[in-house]
Amino acid sequence: MYRKLRVFMEYNRKDSYPEVLDKSAGFYNPKNVENLSNELQLGSENTPSHFMELKGEVPQSELAPELRQQQANKWSMKSVAEGIAYFKAGKFTEAFQCLNKALSIDPNNVEGLTARGALYANNGNFAKAIGDFETALKINPGHVNARKYLGETLVARGRSLEEESKYDDAIKSYEACLRIVPFHEEATNSIKYLKDKMVELEENTDLTSSLPPLNITSKVNDVKTTLKQLLAEEKEREGKKKKEKKKRKRHSSSSSSSSSSDDVSSDSSISSSSSDSSQDSGRKKKKKKKKKRRRRKIRRRI
Repeated sequence: MYRKLRVFMEYNRKDSYPEVLDKSAGFYNPKNVENLSNELQLGSENTPSHFMELKGEVPQSELAPELRQQQANKWSMKSVAEGIAYFKAGKFTEAFQCLNKALSIDPNNVEGLTARGALYANNGNFAKAIGDFETALKINPGHVNARKYLGETLVARGRSLEEESKYDDAIKSYEACLRIVPFHEEATNSIKYLKDKMVELEENTDLTSSLPPLNITSKVNDVKTTLKQLLAEEKEREGKKKKEKKKRKRHSSSSSSSSSSDDVSSDSSISSSSSDSSQDSGRKKKKKKKKKRRRRKIRRRI
């Protein structure tokens, strides 16, 4: 039958496989299955079970889902390698694109999850980084880098929370690190330091609770009154200074006027004295002339 079918297919190469089967006379012959079973020594009873037996004999790694997973893993690893290269070059956007592509092809790619988690942690997105590392460890609990990077990321998040004074959350993050990496030195020391600091803060709050109530309002009022007094005193000083300046201006103007009048009077006295002296000299000359005339007359008479 198969020889005839092969010859028929070679003769009708343009037809598809279902069309060839449909045109084959042996396809509709119910005896063909029985003949095939006899040839393969499978028996004619419960024929669908023969395929289950064939499945049991095929290794798990050769089944379609396993083969598909292997194919997806190889395909995604190419994008993971490109993403790591971009990561090392400092091109974080391109690295994210490659790693996201790899994980869309194979969501269980441990290397891709670890690399993307490291990229998230490097950019300060600790929550997403921790999520990728934890997913990678669920798939492969023995992955060394995923475990190592998860511990370091938990410590980095603890430091960030410590800077924000969220000491309880920071301690929880350090404790989570110790569950992953039991002998992490920084996490151990940080927990001890924060617990001591919290005890010290509680003691300080207990000491300050015995302080008397603050009298801030009265002090504020006192400050306001003193400021008002100072401003009033400044105004008085400025007023006095202005009055003194006005008095000085008046005194200087009166003294200048008196000096000018004295100068005028002195000039007038000088002019008057000069005029008087000139008049006296004129009178003396006239008297002399008269005397000369009299003398001349007396001489003539003699």
